[in-house]
Amino acid sequence: NLSGASLSRANLDGASLYGASLDGASLYGVNLSRANLLNAAGIYTAFTPFLSSRRAALLGGIVLVEGQIELRFWAGCKQSKTASELLKYVKKTHGGDIHAKQYKAVVTFMKACFKADMAEGRWDYLLTWKTPEAQKGEHS
Repeated sequence: NLSGASLSRANLDGASLYGASLDGASLYGVNLSRANLLNAAGIYTAFTPFLSSRRAALLGGIVLVEGQIELRFWAGCKQSKTASELLKYVKKTHGGDIHAKQYKAVVTFMKACFKADMAEGRWDYLLTWKTPEAQKGEHS
């Protein structure tokens, strides 16, 4: 759990952050090249004062499903939900109140960021990610 950690300028090259919570972590200047970020909640993070009735941030992360990289969301007890699953729950819980409106806006924003990252191929390496030790073994 790296929640709230300051990793400023840390070198996490090749690190496995599989399943890590990055909620509130400062990743300023961090080298994440070749890091395994699958199921790491908080790669995409948004907090607005009235987003959640619990005043919590919405976390977005990436998962691998049947060989495809997908965006998923973490919000309170709702873990690794698709955008439609999360928004369905938000509608059931909040109807059309301010929380629901902000969730919808944040999900739309995160989806746009994820789509742009995918178009640039930024997560492609996760399809064949190997530990640094395994990478060294291949070159021996």
